[in-house]
Amino acid sequence: MTRGNKKHRLVSAGELEAQHMRDPEWVAAKLAEDAEWERKLALIKQLEAPLERELADAGVVVKSYQYVIDRPTNFRSAIPILIRHMQMDKYPEPTKNSMAQAIAFKESNSHWDTLQQLFEWTASQNPKSIFAQGLAVALSKSWKEPQLERLVALCLDQKYGDARVLLADGLRRSKDGRAEAALLKLADDPRIGPQVAKWLKKRGLR
Repeated sequence: MTRGNKKHRLVSAGELEAQHMRDPEWVAAKLAEDAEWERKLALIKQLEAPLERELADAGVVVKSYQYVIDRPTNFRSAIPILIRHMQMDKYPEPTKNSMAQAIAFKESNSHWDTLQQLFEWTASQNPKSIFAQGLAVALSKSWKEPQLERLVALCLDQKYGDARVLLADGLRRSKDGRAEAALLKLADDPRIGPQVAKWLKKRGLR
């Protein structure tokens, strides 16, 4: 005996949307969701307006502060402005995370101490903070030899959680023996060890 051979026709995205549009409750919920999204977007743009005016006054002309990551003209002038604004409580974490990553370049090295202090405070409050992750990226991309020992100490301090793997990425790109020694220690870390071990394996060290 064979099973029924009726074929189930796949419903296209357009047909599915048409079905939803015939459901008054779904339409009402979708409109409410869209309105809330627009409200939040407008609020964020309102919060960011003073920052973008300040960037423009400093000669950093960008469509949005996020485009600072493209290193426009007067990029260096944007760095202290973004650092000052990312310390303001009015911004949500995703926005501050974007600010930190926008300046994750060697040009930010002169502000490394400030970024370190901000990272330590933020990560100690919440190791899973996405702002702390953005700061970790900025630290790992902007460090120079004088900051190596401090970067190693941050990587080895377990209280900073998984954000340390982003810091350790800065060590991974270094040829300094101290960085390599730190990575070998981190390979045994219960949280970030597996990722570090993968890096070391590619170097032929594990």
